[in-house]
Amino acid sequence: MNIEDFRPGKQYDTVALIYVHLPENIRKEFHQRVYESIKPGGYLVLEAFAKEQIHNNSGGPKDLELLYDAPAICKDFSFLHLLFCGQKEVVLDEGPFHKGKAEVLQLVGQKL
Repeated sequence: MNIEDFRPGKQYDTVALIYVHLPENIRKEFHQRVYESIKPGGYLVLEAFAKEQIHNNSGGPKDLELLYDAPAICKDFSFLHLLFCGQKEVVLDEGPFHKGKAEVLQLVGQKL
């Protein structure tokens, strides 16, 4: 199945989007469908590389269009009660291609 064909068939208590990098035209629609797949009271957890990651060699897309910024991601999920939505510098140690300083976006939100 192609990610563009995703249609939520049911709702979940928690949905995690971990390093799902999409072009903006696909991302916005996909994020709306993800929101629809969360039960009332449920949570979304997201982590993805930030645009500043382009300068690091610790993983992630090397195409700026596929990297994110906090305002855009927070706006995609503005219908959630955002508990945290921001950028952090982390140190990755997840194998030879994901090692070193990284710029990531993290979001935790609840559907009320």
